[in-house]
Amino acid sequence: MLGTADPSNQEAKVSVGGHVRHAGPILFRKTMTLLEAIQAAGDRDDFGGRNIRLIRKGKTTLLDFRKQEVKDLPLEPFDSIIVDQAGVVEGDRG
Repeated sequence: MLGTADPSNQEAKVSVGGHVRHAGPILFRKTMTLLEAIQAAGDRDDFGGRNIRLIRKGKTTLLDFRKQEVKDLPLEPFDSIIVDQAGVVEGDRG
């Protein structure tokens, strides 16, 4: 059907956006972690904060990038990652 994305016919990617240096799709690797995907997008920019939104299969999860288990989180094909802007009260970027 025209206009409908069919993941089975697409090369597996993850999307990284928000406050990163090079937003866009990144080729998915089987063992890719959240940290690796953000690094592949050039890392957080000067305004990127610790709050990360992971969108997987239509569900959004808010994550704290200061936690090692979040950095090591395994990604799945077609995940979307959004790096939120740092807030005034956030302090350090983690």
